[in-house]
Amino acid sequence: MCLIIHKPKDAKLDLELLHSASQYNPHGYGLMAFTGPQKISVIRDQYTHFEALRRAYVHFAKHECVIHLRLRTRGHINYANTHPFRVSNAIYMAHNGTLDINCRIPGRSDSWHMANDLLQLYCGITRI
Repeated sequence: MCLIIHKPKDAKLDLELLHSASQYNPHGYGLMAFTGPQKISVIRDQYTHFEALRRAYVHFAKHECVIHLRLRTRGHINYANTHPFRVSNAIYMAHNGTLDINCRIPGRSDSWHMANDLLQLYCGITRI
C-alpha cells in the first residue's frame, strides 16, 4: 500500500526512513510543500528514485510537507497516476488504499478517477 508522510513545518524527517519508504514504494512520489500564504509547491515523478526524492525534500525541508510514495495497486505506473492530484488551485488530493469505484479509463488509477470525478462533480471542471 502507498505511504503518506506529513512533516510539520518545524519537524525534521529522518532520511533513513525516507530511504526505506522509497525502496518499498517504487512507483512514483509526490512532495507537496506549503511554501507561503496560499502557495503550494508540488514535485512529482512517476518513479521513486531516492536521490531525487531526497533533493526535493532537502529543498523544502523548512516548510510543512506532505509526501506520497506510491505502490501501484490499480492503474499504470506513470506520471498521470502520481499523487498528489490537483483538484483546484487550493486543493490537492493524495490517497492511500483502494477505492471500490468504476474506473472508466483503462490504465488510470482509482485515485485518479476520484480526483477527476470530484473535479467534474463539485467544480464543474473537466480535465482528462
